Amino acid sequence: MNYIKLWATGVTRTAFAIAASVLMCKEAVAHNRGPRNVTVELRPGIFSDVSLDTYRSSDRHCRGVSAFAVHGLAHTGKTFAPLAEHLLGASSPSTEKICKLYAINLPAHGTSSLPYPAEKMMAGELSLEDYTTALLAVLKHHHGKKPTLLIGHSMGGLVVMMAQERLLSGKSSLARLGVKNTLLLAPSIPSPMPWAFVDSGAFAGLASQFVTQDPVLGLIAYIPSNIWVGMFFMNQSGQFVPGTPTPAEAESRGYISFEPLVAASELAALAGPRPFVRSGAFNRHNGTQLAYIAYEQDSFTLFPDENKALYEHLTEDAKDRGFFARRGSTTVHDSFLADPAHVDAAMQYLLHGDTDHK
Repeated sequence: MNYIKLWATGVTRTAFAIAASVLMCKEAVAHNRGPRNVTVELRPGIFSDVSLDTYRSSDRHCRGVSAFAVHGLAHTGKTFAPLAEHLLGASSPSTEKICKLYAINLPAHGTSSLPYPAEKMMAGELSLEDYTTALLAVLKHHHGKKPTLLIGHSMGGLVVMMAQERLLSGKSSLARLGVKNTLLLAPSIPSPMPWAFVDSGAFAGLASQFVTQDPVLGLIAYIPSNIWVGMFFMNQSGQFVPGTPTPAEAESRGYISFEPLVAASELAALAGPRPFVRSGAFNRHNGTQLAYIAYEQDSFTLFPDENKALYEHLTEDAKDRGFFARRGSTTVHDSFLADPAHVDAAMQYLLHGDTDHK
């Protein structure tokens, strides 16, 4: 499969036309309590007010798990609204277990603040390590309230892995912060595992088209909304999947963000090797159970080989019990938004140990 050609073709097509018929994303049935802020010191003397979009079950007596979700490159926490509706709603197989979902907006994304004071750091200088610091600060702020599920999509999945790596290096773990289960949705791939999309230079070449110098933000990458929709919702046949937002909807719902160039460059291995995550970071001895969802029509990885290799590297589970390969024409990079039911089997595995629906 020439995934690079397919991805580039999809981007080109979206510049000229958007499918006339797409399904509207529903408004969340779960109550959105609005953003909550956690002030985080990213580096000595440099701060960001990290906002969390909070979704609460309509069942006021719900007693169960709180979920935290970390978005991907050029995304915001708002992209988790449909998933929050699904997981907290009456149709979800996890209704009795998940009571809240906190969608984290990484620094300078969504309603989170730019780093400050501005004279010390521009937004374009934010790094993946800064994102990791923000995630850990949020988890520590909420530690001890309820058992926790941690969800990471795309770059957000890599940030979750980096958080575990940092904690393990300090003789701690996500489990010690109350994270019992982790769900990775089409995660970016760390070193030392191969990732052809990055290692071939394709990611760097394509991302360079979107780099701009902003007088306030500094060097950033910004993907126009019509191209953004094509990158994340078009399958390898050039078709938009059901549930795709239009470019106008993606903008009005707050799904799209610029990406600081430093973080994007680290992801593309332009600033050195990709971030490292050790073998067995999520094995059972480290206390956090992992499920991994890979999508056949996701053009950013070689499905399923790269995905399965990463899952086995992280978990040391040769039986692939927590690896979920979603196949079919609708299984694109942002399937968690277009069709949140794609996560149901993985959630059943994490919360109930059920592998019958793989």
